Amino acid sequence: MTAWDDSAAAQRRWLLGAAWCAIALGVLFRVLASTRMDLFADGVEYVEMGHSWSRWHDFLLPDGERMGRTLHLGPGYSHHFPPAYPFALGLIFSAIGFGVTQAKAAIVALSLAALGAVYATTRNLFGAERALLVASLVALDPGLVWVTGIGLSENFSLLFATLTVWAFLRSLTDLRYILPTGVFWTAVYLARSSAGVFGLAPAIAGAWWWWKFRGWRVLLSPWCIAAGTIFAAAVLLWGWRNYSLFGDSATSPYMSAAYDWGLTQPALVAKALLGKGAFFGALLLAYALPFWPELRASLRRLREAETSILWLFVGVIWGLAWCVTSAFWPYEQKSFFSLDHQRYILIGVVPLLWLVVRNAEPVRILLRRWAILAAVLLLASSAVLLNPMRRSSARAAEFVAPYLRDGDTVILKGSIHKYDLDVHFSRIDPITVRTQPGERLPEFAFLGDVPPEPMPHGYGLVGTFEQGGRFPSVTYVIAPVPIIQERELPTDVTEIYD
Repeated sequence: MTAWDDSAAAQRRWLLGAAWCAIALGVLFRVLASTRMDLFADGVEYVEMGHSWSRWHDFLLPDGERMGRTLHLGPGYSHHFPPAYPFALGLIFSAIGFGVTQAKAAIVALSLAALGAVYATTRNLFGAERALLVASLVALDPGLVWVTGIGLSENFSLLFATLTVWAFLRSLTDLRYILPTGVFWTAVYLARSSAGVFGLAPAIAGAWWWWKFRGWRVLLSPWCIAAGTIFAAAVLLWGWRNYSLFGDSATSPYMSAAYDWGLTQPALVAKALLGKGAFFGALLLAYALPFWPELRASLRRLREAETSILWLFVGVIWGLAWCVTSAFWPYEQKSFFSLDHQRYILIGVVPLLWLVVRNAEPVRILLRRWAILAAVLLLASSAVLLNPMRRSSARAAEFVAPYLRDGDTVILKGSIHKYDLDVHFSRIDPITVRTQPGERLPEFAFLGDVPPEPMPHGYGLVGTFEQGGRFPSVTYVIAPVPIIQERELPTDVTEIYD
């Protein structure tokens, strides 16, 4: 063996070791994201639905659905949030209990399960070294770190979407695998159905591929029929459930309203297509440029079954992300470069990386290119952790929770919602958290961005909790003076968090 060979072998070992370190860092980042961030936006509602399932085997929300804009008073079901992810959370809560720590542990566990699925399926298809490279890049993805921190469902979707594409590829040599393909994608649909076409279009594209490349007779095989029946039954049953509860089979009135509004604003949609196109194009380039030789080689092999399937899935997912977010951008008008929209392409990353490792020879050269992208993702994930999503209401809840007693009533006003606090007060079952005045005066009032001016008679200021960062907020907590004196609560506390 020459000195050059010795050097190349040493470099290979070093880079493979770095890939294992990247996976360990990815696990650490998920844990840190969970501890440094608060459950936020859709995340708190998913957790509330999971809690409902663990207690009553139902997805009944105690204060109805909010979707960030509206509140339907009294118990009710969600017409927006699909059931698969909260069902998984509910199973975990049934085993370990419910609370902030348990909720975050469940979310981290699902994120690690997704990472494990990426490694296992890639190893099954392409070998251990390539599995290590793909899993390490997914581990460092900033979007997955972010959704783990705030409790969104993308890790669950990634888990079953990866299994779907793996089973589809295996079905090329053993048609029986088309059945688990249908089962796995049904789970994805029941985690992503609120986006409508996002769950349907890939299934239609997969059926089209079988018809185009294998002929319509294959679609009539018992395995294809069973897979299609399972998926169609889930779509129809979920639509029927929505119709029976809400008189509308749409999977999300919020998304339907956003799409309808977008259709009336063609100029804004055109603007969104340009802005979101630049955003998703930049994300695609970040992944594709380091591996352009491998991806270019795969484009020359589009007639091969595996290559065409992977490119089809990548194209459908990234195209849907671009079109869907552009369609409802006029309704929301978030930043074109919102990390909230990056999550739409996360399930399309693994097939893209599979195209890379499938066409990479030798692995030694691929390792060098891997190091470039890994460094970029490491920096991006570090930036996510340095700018965590935090809410002043969570800080206030953590401060007040030790002073709560069984039977207490907490009233909310302003920007705070019941579900933002429920998980923090879960240890006190008889506590009542409400959003409207009642006959009984509350022991505590949480005021979101609403100063207590003038101070209600008989109440005193417990504390002011101010959160800076990307989503600044202020929560004021007040309580009756006798409660303050009896429980020895601190008063006029001011806490400011960066």
